[in-house]
Amino acid sequence: DLENCGSLTNIHLANIEMLLQLRYLSIRGTSVSELPTGIGQVQHLDTLDIRETKVGQLPSTIVLLEKLAHLFVGSGVMFPAEGISKMKGLEQLIRFSIRRQPLGFLKELGQLTNLRILQALWEGDVIEEWENYYQGSEWETFTSSLRALGSHKLHSLGFCMRMYEIEIPIPMDSSTSSFPALPKLRELSIGSVSILPIWMGSLANLELLQLHTDKLTPEDLRVLGDMPALETLGLNVGRYAGPFTI
Repeated sequence: DLENCGSLTNIHLANIEMLLQLRYLSIRGTSVSELPTGIGQVQHLDTLDIRETKVGQLPSTIVLLEKLAHLFVGSGVMFPAEGISKMKGLEQLIRFSIRRQPLGFLKELGQLTNLRILQALWEGDVIEEWENYYQGSEWETFTSSLRALGSHKLHSLGFCMRMYEIEIPIPMDSSTSSFPALPKLRELSIGSVSILPIWMGSLANLELLQLHTDKLTPEDLRVLGDMPALETLGLNVGRYAGPFTI
C-alpha cells in the first residue's frame, strides 16, 4: 500500500514483475504517470488502485491479469482497445469515463461475466455536441454491454453524467440506445436525470438507491414507494414539482 507516497515515481515500479506473489497494489495519490508493461506478469494481483495519479493510459499487458478482481482507476484513464474480455476474474471496476475509451473496450466490457460492481462516468465539454450528445457509437456500445452485464452478475451500478455547467438528460426511453433496465440490481446510484426513469419501478431487488434528479413529482414518489426491497434512499433534487401528502 503506497497510497499518498509523494516521492513515488515511475522508476520505483520498474521491476514490479519480480513481485510474483503480490496480491494488492495501491499507488493512489502518487506522482506515477505510467504503469510498466511488466504489470501483466504479476499474475496473482487481486487489487490495483491507480486513482488520483497521473496515469493516462493502461498498458496493453494489463489484460493478462486474469485473476485481478478489483480495479480502481481515474476518469482520465484510457483502457487498451482489445483484450479486456480476458479479465474474467474482474468483479469490481471503478471508475472510468465512457467517452475516453476505445470502442473495442466498450464492446468487450459486456463479456466480463463476473463483474458485480461498476461505476462509469459520461462527460463532455463541447457545447456544439448537445444535439447529438447520446447518438454516438460510444453510447450505443456501452448501453449494449451494460445490458449484457445486467444478465450476468452485475448487482451494483454507479452512473453519473457530467457536462461542465450544462444540464442534459440521460435518455431513458424505449429506443435501442436508451439506458437499459437492469432488474437484478441491488444498488444503484444515478444522475443527473431530468425525470425519473419509467423502468425504475421494475427494480424489484433494489435495496439502495442514490438518485440525482432535476425534479420530483407525486407520481415519482409512488414509483419509489412501490419498490418492495428498497431499504436506503438518497435523493438530490433540483426542484420539487407540485404538492404532495405523506
